[in-house]
Amino acid sequence: MGRLKHVAKAVLWLLLTSIAALVLLRVFGLPLLSAYLKVPRADLSAIEVKSQPDSHSSVKLEKMSKWMQLAILAAEDHRFYEHHGIDSLGLIRAGIDNVRAGHMVEGASTITQQLAKIGFLDQEERTARRKFSQLILAVELEDKYTKDQILEAYLNTIYFGRGAYGIESASKTYFGVPASGLSIEQSAFLAGLVRAPSILGRKENLKDAKTRQRQVIQAMREYGYVSREQGMQADREVPTKIIGGRKDCL
Repeated sequence: MGRLKHVAKAVLWLLLTSIAALVLLRVFGLPLLSAYLKVPRADLSAIEVKSQPDSHSSVKLEKMSKWMQLAILAAEDHRFYEHHGIDSLGLIRAGIDNVRAGHMVEGASTITQQLAKIGFLDQEERTARRKFSQLILAVELEDKYTKDQILEAYLNTIYFGRGAYGIESASKTYFGVPASGLSIEQSAFLAGLVRAPSILGRKENLKDAKTRQRQVIQAMREYGYVSREQGMQADREVPTKIIGGRKDCL
């Protein structure tokens, strides 16, 4: 009961801050609110990846496997191409699912919001101001860039565990292939890591990583990203061979 109450409070806080941000944006407008909160400028070229220089390599979206693009949408934000940075319907759905489960089973942040957070804001700050800034940045990014540009920046920035930042580095770290050569099951595996990369990327948590991989494959089937046959084949090959690395990792 205590856990359910905690989840309900977390969901309520997310809903209230999101609604408040939308109201403030409508009343004061984006420029004024951004200036008042001292929100960083939404500039994708300014994003700095917090990793070793040789662990990150950016690639164009068209050079990334289409399966990886679809897998990350299925795992993190399947309405990405429909919303404008803030997905009200997704937020409500995630809240209901989390309360029903009694724990956090689904994230409420869109891909654009995640990019705003990891690219521009203090990761340790847990305040309403930081949440407002994240939502404002998401809207600014959507105003300034195309969806494909945002998705490309996101896939080149996020952490996949094992010191791998960005999809090119992750592809080579886990499978020894470039991002362009990822299969359905490999893409689902990597997309599944994003929710908790430092945990799911460890050797002792391989079972959980495989469970998450299957969830992503199921989501890809549900959203029509792969056929039933493709999904079943990918599920049979969970996981494909993962190349060696540090002993504490997969």
